[in-house]
Amino acid sequence: MTTESTAFEQLVARIEERLAGTDAEVTSPERIRGRHTKTLRECDATIRVGAGSTRLLVLIECRKRAGTQGSPWIEQLVTKADDVAADRVIAVSATPFSEGARNLAELHRIELRQVDEVTGDDIDHWCRHAMFVTMMTTDWETGKWAVEFYLSDDDTDRREISEEHIARVSAEEDAPILFRRGTDESISIRDLLANAGDGLEEGLEPNGPALDKTFRATFPPAYAYMPTTRGNTDVKSIHIALRVRMLKETRLADRFVRYYTPGGETHTEHAEYDFDVGHDMTSTLRVDFPPEGGEKSDK
Repeated sequence: MTTESTAFEQLVARIEERLAGTDAEVTSPERIRGRHTKTLRECDATIRVGAGSTRLLVLIECRKRAGTQGSPWIEQLVTKADDVAADRVIAVSATPFSEGARNLAELHRIELRQVDEVTGDDIDHWCRHAMFVTMMTTDWETGKWAVEFYLSDDDTDRREISEEHIARVSAEEDAPILFRRGTDESISIRDLLANAGDGLEEGLEPNGPALDKTFRATFPPAYAYMPTTRGNTDVKSIHIALRVRMLKETRLADRFVRYYTPGGETHTEHAEYDFDVGHDMTSTLRVDFPPEGGEKSDK
């Protein structure tokens, strides 16, 4: 048995001792069937916290190799964590991590620890703040839309709009289709749909079938323009016909948490959680943590 293996087994024992009497369940090793690979993936250790369908799964992986641990291992953990649907990933090594590994781990929110540096507070942190929220998001089928431009003089003659521009708008949701007067800031279909409000949600059932919708955006005079064969021309309105569906899913909130206090020090007085809602967009939930014995409020 190697020194690294012994150290990891001792770490697992410390985790079990620390979490004894709680609702956490520690397993080492554990084999989990991957949701993508459909094969059994061996995990060095797991911690499950909570009960029911919203249990928190913490994946702990140990590197039993000498030398600095590089980014390829972190890349492997990203894929593995997604396959077993882990909510948090802890990478433990007996030796330090390379700069590339640290950067990649930060990007994918993987915690890096050297086995002899793990504290009781670390273990508590892995298992606390397991708050789940139900997200309702409106999703649209990328590239499956029809766009009609109404110019300021009510002219809808598409011959004045280049075929190249029409093709780009039809295929890319982030392609610039309009520009704001004065700033020349670009506006894409994604920008328009992200600010559509509740209009697209009417009649949609959570996780139900997609429905055909038409989104209409109207602009004040001299607000936005688009390039045409007669130069930059003001746009009066845009109509976008598309297919939309509503998605409902439960997510672990604190995977993307930022904690704040008025003084700026790390604390749990209030926190902001970022959620990926598709189409390269995020939604932010703010939670205020109350004084001892109080009740928290979601904003």
